[in-house]
Amino acid sequence: MLINISDVWKEAGKTHAKYVEEAIDGATVTSPHLKHLLDRKRDAIVNGTPAQLRQLIYFADGLLSLCDEAEYSLFKTECETVFNYPKFRNKRDLDYKGWDAYKLCQKSPYVLCPYCQQNFAFTVISEDNKSFRPTLDHFYSQARYPYLAITLSNLVPCCHVCNSFLKGEVNFFHQQHLHPLEDQESLHFCFDEIEHLNIQKSDGMRYEVSLRPAVGQKARNSAKLFLLPERYAIHSAMLNTFIENMQIYDEIKTGFLKNTFGIPCSFTERHSLGFDIDNYRNELLGKVKKDLYEQVRGN
Repeated sequence: MLINISDVWKEAGKTHAKYVEEAIDGATVTSPHLKHLLDRKRDAIVNGTPAQLRQLIYFADGLLSLCDEAEYSLFKTECETVFNYPKFRNKRDLDYKGWDAYKLCQKSPYVLCPYCQQNFAFTVISEDNKSFRPTLDHFYSQARYPYLAITLSNLVPCCHVCNSFLKGEVNFFHQQHLHPLEDQESLHFCFDEIEHLNIQKSDGMRYEVSLRPAVGQKARNSAKLFLLPERYAIHSAMLNTFIENMQIYDEIKTGFLKNTFGIPCSFTERHSLGFDIDNYRNELLGKVKKDLYEQVRGN
């Protein structure tokens, strides 16, 4: 995870909670274990935060620890019926008035995958129903924790590469990783300071942009799983140009150009760099550019 998107479902919370409530109320439950889980932890399933979901998993694991095979099979089957993710994710006709994954993803204000920030993760629904949306990663696997299959804080809009090719079946409950809906942005990029100080002394010097050593096991796990150092090395030329442009930009020269050639006053550093630090979460490579910008401007 590179960027925090904890507010991603802010506009969808009430509608989605109603959807989950109705799914529970409309179901016939015979499994005593699922009945007990719903009796004790219904609110966490409907509205739980990531932290509350972890407590819910501990509770459910304890509840199910003494199940025999038949009891667990019934529990899982009824969970899949009540919390029916395939039904939720299916694309509907344009005149469909209910709630589904496409309508949920339309509520997201973000357009990039929070795990890598290299790939797009937005929704388009056309008039002829040729539509697409980001994949929804079940942060805690729906196969292992079927009662969380449609819980909102367990759904992370992301790209197919991160979700399917890289994460796959890794259990984020047992092997902790940074959660885009909860954790602070603790993975940062930088370049060598000595190179920055000596750049004028050597023609053609290239900056080596790298991921700083991650602090904390969750951060190290995320950086490794999503191949962040390897993936960002591919963009070294672009990032070198970005650093060089920051060095070239000069407020006095820009003011001179404005006064001499009549360049509009709206021509700012943001225009020169093609980067808006206030909107870095929605810019390709925005997090690494933010880190490099803050490093250069802090010198």
